[in-house]
Amino acid sequence: IISLISTVVAGLFTIATAFLAWKLNSKLNKNNVEKEQKNIKREETIQLYTDIYIIFEKAINQVRNHEEFSLYENFTKLNARIHLLAPDNLCRLYFDACEAFTEWSELFKKSSPPRTKIGDNVIMTFQSPDPTKKYKEHEKEAYERLMKKIQNLTENMKMNLAKNNDETM
Repeated sequence: IISLISTVVAGLFTIATAFLAWKLNSKLNKNNVEKEQKNIKREETIQLYTDIYIIFEKAINQVRNHEEFSLYENFTKLNARIHLLAPDNLCRLYFDACEAFTEWSELFKKSSPPRTKIGDNVIMTFQSPDPTKKYKEHEKEAYERLMKKIQNLTENMKMNLAKNNDETM
């Protein structure tokens, strides 16, 4: 009887040990998958925030250099990505910055001397009295508002990343 009891106890112990090892391994795998998913989401968010900053830099440079605006598709993709990945407050800040950019770019064009393209050359025409003078002050104010909105957006993106970094640790 003792040998039978010891065999049954050893068998139950083996089954219990295997079951506990399986449960612990499942829990560990689940935690690893969740952590990996959080890391992937964080990397996507970092890429989104980087792209937002880059697109504003490129857009401002295109306007300042009087280039034809070619970033519509990039902004469209960012609009979709920010709706999917960013919290609502960052979406609002991003679209506020986009509106400020549109306002500034229109005022910048109005405050710049007219340009005429002749062949490969671009000629600026200056007039006296300057018809663009009434727009110059508004353009400067609009540019300052744009920079404040971009700076506010950037600070909030950094805070969001710091908060998400604490959650992934």
